[in-house]
Amino acid sequence: MPAQITYDHQIFATQEYGGISRYFVELATRISQFAEFEVRVLAPIHVNRYLRDSPELDVLGRYIRRPPFSSRILRNLNAPLVASIIRRTPTSLIHETSFAAKQLIAQHVPVVLSVYDMIHERYPGFFSRFDPAAKNKVKAVKRADHIICISESTRNDLITLLKIDPAKTSVIHLASSLDKTDVGSVPAAIPEPFILYVGQRRGYKNFYRALQAYSNSKWLRSNFSIVCCGGGKLARSERESVRKLGIPSDRVIQVGCTDQDLAALYVNASLLLYPSLYEGFGIPLIEAMSMGCPVACSNTSSMPEIAGPAAIYFNPTDVDDMAHTIEEALESATVRERMITTGKDRAQRFSWDRCAELTRSVYLNLL
Repeated sequence: MPAQITYDHQIFATQEYGGISRYFVELATRISQFAEFEVRVLAPIHVNRYLRDSPELDVLGRYIRRPPFSSRILRNLNAPLVASIIRRTPTSLIHETSFAAKQLIAQHVPVVLSVYDMIHERYPGFFSRFDPAAKNKVKAVKRADHIICISESTRNDLITLLKIDPAKTSVIHLASSLDKTDVGSVPAAIPEPFILYVGQRRGYKNFYRALQAYSNSKWLRSNFSIVCCGGGKLARSERESVRKLGIPSDRVIQVGCTDQDLAALYVNASLLLYPSLYEGFGIPLIEAMSMGCPVACSNTSSMPEIAGPAAIYFNPTDVDDMAHTIEEALESATVRERMITTGKDRAQRFSWDRCAELTRSVYLNLL
């Protein structure tokens, strides 16, 4: 009799798109292919596009367009519905997709929890003092039977900061979902050559220092634009920063993009700039390397672990070091070719199939 593996609603009620929800869809899809398991995703009311577009998954729930109220309310609406479903149709194991303050089900079954980063603990100043994420994480971590960390860096931080038994943890890396054979076209409005920035830009993502580094280099300003993919339109404060730094407004461009668009941007970009102060993993690093895009990134947290010798590194708090490193990568054809070749080799170490196989072992050990 196959064991029933259940993934809960939390991240799917929060993310329309995003790396964490992508991870769980990729994982659940592959876990469902193992003969030992039956898989279901309990997301009674969700906003996630990846889940909506995965007909091969057994999803107990309905996709809705993002409602006007907060994702926290939507998660709270889902919780009793999920508990009710599990009471009627018990599960063998539950993999929680985020950090709930309370256990979702009354009966005891093995609980697996994935921890993505320790950014709230490392950089609390970037978050509201009313943000419950850190407190909820502690509760979720303490009650979990096993914790999957997405990098050795995250695992070390978890053990150090929350005093977790190392035997209760394992490291399972993530991967890229981009299809090398399905590359779109770069929008005509994007001037080439360009430096690519992917994802959110607020707080610890360190986007303002990236703008400063770009502004401080006459050579970069003269020869490259910056294209920001995702993260929403440039905020008024960001546009004001561009103006105050003396950067022409048409040199910093934000675009929304599909996977096909993103793949095209990686293929055509001169460089991926990844200046975060901290990352639990950094999927764009793998995406860029797999698509043959050189990477310049911070020398902190998980980034050296993931990119290894394929990237060129800078101190994310030193704008002069950042500018010099970017220039070094872009000025030398030899350096670029080495980064591209090494990056493609490095990216092959990370796959969703390997992620699923290692997670399968965690499940079987608990069961």
